[in-house]
Amino acid sequence: MAHPEPDSPLNCDSGNLLRSGDMRGFQSMARMYTRLAAMPKKG
Repeated sequence: MAHPEPDSPLNCDSGNLLRSGDMRGFQSMARMYTRLAAMPKKG
């Protein structure tokens, strides 16, 4: 995650954001996936 590779992305949407230079959008998407997949569920 520290050095994303836009030329061979695992997630096409993230790769497109990086290739277009939208770092803010990429970081927002990365936060969303982190919350969904890597953090324990509350409740």
